[in-house]
Amino acid sequence: MDTTHSTTGGTSRRALLRGSAAACGLLLGGRTLVGVGSGATGPVTAMTRNCYVGTDLFRLFESGLDLDPRRVYERYAELSASAVETRLAAIAAEILANGPSVVGLQEVALVRTQEPSDHAGGDPNASRVDYDFLASLEARLGGEYHVAASVVTADEEFPAEGEGRRLDVRLTDRDVLLVRRGVDVRATDARRYRYRLSFRAGDGTLVTVHRGYCLARLQSGGLRFTAVNTHLEAASAVVRYLQAYELRRDLGSTGDPTILLGDFNAPPGDATYGLLTRSYRDAWADADSGTPGPTCCQAADLRNEESLLSRRVDGVFYRAGDAREAARVGSRTSDRVAAGDGTRVWPSDHAGVVATLGL
Repeated sequence: MDTTHSTTGGTSRRALLRGSAAACGLLLGGRTLVGVGSGATGPVTAMTRNCYVGTDLFRLFESGLDLDPRRVYERYAELSASAVETRLAAIAAEILANGPSVVGLQEVALVRTQEPSDHAGGDPNASRVDYDFLASLEARLGGEYHVAASVVTADEEFPAEGEGRRLDVRLTDRDVLLVRRGVDVRATDARRYRYRLSFRAGDGTLVTVHRGYCLARLQSGGLRFTAVNTHLEAASAVVRYLQAYELRRDLGSTGDPTILLGDFNAPPGDATYGLLTRSYRDAWADADSGTPGPTCCQAADLRNEESLLSRRVDGVFYRAGDAREAARVGSRTSDRVAAGDGTRVWPSDHAGVVATLGL
């Protein structure tokens, strides 16, 4: 099921960026900007952030594992121990601190349960909400950001058994575009990709892993641009490439400058990255950030003390304009948050990327 939502509608880092851009034209911090820039009327700051459900629960239906109810319960218990609300508070704080005009969020999970279990392989029906990532983020953003568009990709339910409990765990996965108050939404769209990964679980059930994208045509002041958010397949390089091909084909030439946000599961050198950069520029590479900028991945339980980030798979791509600055969020040891059991966890298994673009 696809769903789309629409809305109209010291010195801060954002103020410094705006002031520097106005004063320096095509220079920022002594660096020559990369990009065409001749018709730029920006800047626009955009952010991508994978929220991470808090466990490997997604991988139960990404990699063909036997859906043993005891394994599902272990994943559910790990999710419950991942300090979901504290992590989402940290991600909301990142958004408010950087003030992007548009934010692409992936793995914006809705986790529902039913106890006792009545799982018989039919349509998902668990309805008790345990965790609603989107509602929690919206509450913490205090009206500063609104949902412009979203797409529901996965909606799967699994039987779980452990600690004397038998329940059904339902996971609904969403990708969401948020826009800051004052940014007008002119039109939206949301679609699932035609190309998708399917496999049979240990009990013979056919499981299909849907992916998709959502987009919004936006206006901020006199500037019109299109923002797109996606989460490409992780478990199959072939499916991932075909999804990126489909995305490029669907977007075509929008007429407006375009910002492409997401967890692409494709580091530089990957075939999918190469396909995307035929049409779009990579803000991290163009902004000359000076580091490889890895964004993936921390340990599944998020409790590793030293960062394990080793690959840059999350990014901000753009068409028409230049990249003025790019930075990661949630990548430093000091970004970890208290889990409530004496340990600290990372806000997500990914780092986010914030980029300022001249469009």
